[in-house]
Amino acid sequence: MTDSLTIEVVVSWVFEPVFDASHRAALTGGKSLVYVSPPAWWAALPLFDQLAPSTGSRAGTIVVAPEPFIAEGTAALQGIAGAGAVHGVTGLARSARRLQTGSVDTLLASPKGLHALVARPGTSLAPTSLVLAWPELILEGAEAGTLDTLLGEFRQARRLVLTSDHTRLQEFLARHAHRAPVCTAARLPDEPVVEAVRYAVTHSRDVPIAVRAALDTLDPAAAFIWTPTREGHDWREFGNDPSVRVGSDPGDL
Repeated sequence: MTDSLTIEVVVSWVFEPVFDASHRAALTGGKSLVYVSPPAWWAALPLFDQLAPSTGSRAGTIVVAPEPFIAEGTAALQGIAGAGAVHGVTGLARSARRLQTGSVDTLLASPKGLHALVARPGTSLAPTSLVLAWPELILEGAEAGTLDTLLGEFRQARRLVLTSDHTRLQEFLARHAHRAPVCTAARLPDEPVVEAVRYAVTHSRDVPIAVRAALDTLDPAAAFIWTPTREGHDWREFGNDPSVRVGSDPGDL
């Protein structure tokens, strides 16, 4: 390591929520659950991992989310065993055709989109699970009334509420997920493990973007980027910058 390069610390953190016996009992017993997590799909995926795979019911799980969350959520849930075949509502006619073929296990839609889909002649939905993705964002907007209407429409479905702050939803939870156990997703340490550490949370696939943003913001005289594996990361953009060193072996430090 050159004299001009100073490395203070390398911090690694794995997002692993802990589901205790009451949480697992609620999920396996078809009861409601409140899952507190950041408003990001990568943080919600561990919950879907806990769901039992679909047993053939048509759209057994319906996810109601703010409109901007639909496309990313549809992509994020692909390949999750508990989600099965995933479809996001974009066009009503296309979604209705998919539902009629019985090829949808998990349906994602905004309150407005789901309400319009249910209103179509011949469309019948009876989900066993209704996932309310960060409803605090919906309740702040014009679709709050539509969400209440849908909750009345699917009264028999158990509610899985994803929220970034359940204390803001006390009245809502009392009406729609009464006495549901609360599972808090994995959190960063309340106190830094060492002093003078700045960190940001990002999905592993977005690490190169985060590194670029950090370099642009902090503008260090020299930097060392270390990752246990370079798989999935492309550091070529830094190859012509002599102030940025890249390594994948602790010996590089």
